[in-house]
Amino acid sequence: MAKYDDLNTPAVAVVGLLGAILTVATILAVFVLYQRVDSRLEYERNTSQTPVEVSTLVANQRITLTETRWLNQEAGTVRIPITRAMELVVAEIASKQDEAKEPSDGQ
Repeated sequence: MAKYDDLNTPAVAVVGLLGAILTVATILAVFVLYQRVDSRLEYERNTSQTPVEVSTLVANQRITLTETRWLNQEAGTVRIPITRAMELVVAEIASKQDEAKEPSDGQ
C-alpha cells in the first residue's frame, strides 16, 4: 500500500471528470451535426423534383406578373407587367422630387 501514498487523488478525479465531460460533449456535437446533415439531405430529396401543381402555380404566377389585360374595362383598370409598373412608380417619384426641388415663382 505504500506504493500509492503519493497518488494525487483530486487531480485524478478532475482529469477523469473533464475527460467524461469532453466525451459527452463530443458525442452530442457529432449527433447534432448528423441530424443537421440528415435533415438537409432529406429536404433536398423532397424538393429535388417539382410536383406538377407547384410548376403550374409558378407558371400562372409568372403569367400574372408579365401579362397585360383588362381587370375592369368600364372603370379603366388594367393589369400591367410588374417591370412596367416599377418603371412607372420610379418615374412618378422622380417627377415629384423634381417638382419639390424647383423654386416657386413667388420668390
